[in-house]
Parts: sequence; C-alpha cells; structure tokens
Amino acid sequence: MAEILGIGQNTYTNWKKSLHDKRKGSSHPNNAKYSEEERQQALEALLLNPDMSPSELQAKYLDEHGVYLGSVKWLYR
Repeated sequence: MAEILGIGQNTYTNWKKSLHDKRKGSSHPNNAKYSEEERQQALEALLLNPDMSPSELQAKYLDEHGVYLGSVKWLYR
C-alpha cells in the first residue's frame, strides 16, 4: 500500500496509528493564537508595569484579577 501511495513504509505505519501529519515542516494549526483584545490587554498590562518581569506580571494578574495574560514566553515577545 505504501508503494501505491508513494510514501515510505514507516510513514504509512505511522499514519495508520494516527491521521495527524507529524512530519517536519508539515502545516498544523497553531493553538496558541491570541485575539486582538487579548494582545491589547497584555500590552497595556506590560506598559503599566514596566518594573515587573513578564513572569511576575502574569502571576500578579492571575492572582489579583483572575485574568490570564498569556504564556510568559509569549509576553516576552
């Protein structure tokens, strides 16, 4: 069957287990997308608290306001 599809035997075996394409460079949805409103809220929080690191800011907003600003890695960007 792999020869008919023009793919390697290992690829065929892996695809039989799961239909998700796990090859390097394959396109996949990015689940970490944030809306424009979430971006603005995070930017505003960062600008209002310039003395705080993103990890401190994320913890503060989550504790005090119950608002998740995004991942710390995303806030650094």
